[in-house]
Amino acid sequence: MRFICYSINFHTAPLEVREAVALDPSRQRFLLEVLRSADEAVEAMILCTCNRTELYLNCPKKFNPETVVEKALSVVRPEAAAVWQSHCEVFEEKAAVEHLFSLAGGLESQMLGENQIVHQLKDSYTQSIEARTSRFCFHKLMHCAFRASKAVRQGTEINCGAVSLSMAAVETVRAKCRLEGAKVLLIGAGDNAALAAKYLAKSKITRLTIINRTLDSAKQLAETIRGADAAALACLPEYLAGADVAIFSTASPHPVLTAEDAGYYLSQRTSPLLIIDLAVPRDVEPAVGELDNVELINIDQLNEQVEKNRANRSLWIEPAQKIIRQHATRFIRWQESLDTAAVIAELSGRILGEAGTYARRNRRYFAKSDQERLGQFAEGLARKLLHGPIQYLKESDSPRARGDKAQAAELVRKLFLDTKKRRKGS
Repeated sequence: MRFICYSINFHTAPLEVREAVALDPSRQRFLLEVLRSADEAVEAMILCTCNRTELYLNCPKKFNPETVVEKALSVVRPEAAAVWQSHCEVFEEKAAVEHLFSLAGGLESQMLGENQIVHQLKDSYTQSIEARTSRFCFHKLMHCAFRASKAVRQGTEINCGAVSLSMAAVETVRAKCRLEGAKVLLIGAGDNAALAAKYLAKSKITRLTIINRTLDSAKQLAETIRGADAAALACLPEYLAGADVAIFSTASPHPVLTAEDAGYYLSQRTSPLLIIDLAVPRDVEPAVGELDNVELINIDQLNEQVEKNRANRSLWIEPAQKIIRQHATRFIRWQESLDTAAVIAELSGRILGEAGTYARRNRRYFAKSDQERLGQFAEGLARKLLHGPIQYLKESDSPRARGDKAQAAELVRKLFLDTKKRRKGS
């Protein structure tokens, strides 16, 4: 099997590129279905956030993932296939494991050490389980990634202080205008919006209005924030006329605010309006930022606050990387221990060796003429008992086994080869 990570992220691709490959949940499910139908041995997971679109694969060496992925992308988002070809970063085997573990530990995030990426990874993992594209190896991989993440956060201070883009947005707003007494709009009701609402609630703003396409979702979030109210997305232009700050964080595939829609209401303003757009694809059309009395900041323009965050935590990068390498090495060793040929060789050597030892230990009870026959009997019985496990391993290594090879090797290892470890631990 071949473990690969394809990544388009904020380190290597600007916002307009990431927008082109942003996949909504229905497109993600379709891509997983295509990969599963192409070869049932393939394990796959898609992570799509405001800063990255990544595809993780564990596939047979004969499988050509590049062709399948590009073909599927050309169906779900025609403009994405060309962008994918020119901007995709590829990690393989140990490098892919270290990248995933670093991501889970917050080392690859725009806000170094942020915690939200763990929840996003868990959501992606759940989606892959529902799509039946996560099985034995990915179950082990993801649980190891979550353990590595926990070890980084417990063993370092890399996530101390402000650790989310939502917090960076609020801090940017605070640096540019007086939040105390401000009227703030929060457009969206997802995880980023919920975090922003939490931070805003601590800033003594006069009024927080949560606006969402689904009014019930806006009301549910508003109920968690004292003094907040909710409104439908259709009311957005009217609310913009009297707001001081608007923070956008929806999952819409298209802009929810255009210059044409908001032009009249914003032209009536005499005071500045600060707009922060955290969404990918962008919620706010860039032309809105060209209107009088409007300052528009998108996710890539939060770099000043992000760099301040990174500087405060940079001392912990090296210790965190050391923890990541340790966990990645542990996973790779486990993976290598499941090589079918190696397990068969170790199993045969262990069982035949034990049979020979017991035959030699008991040969004194037999006549010299029978001692050789005793050795033959012990070896023959051992080989007879070995036949079942070895056949099981060989069948799991066949194309029709659909990727059960690693699980079979792990089971045989636990049953027959790790018994000494269990006795020592007991």
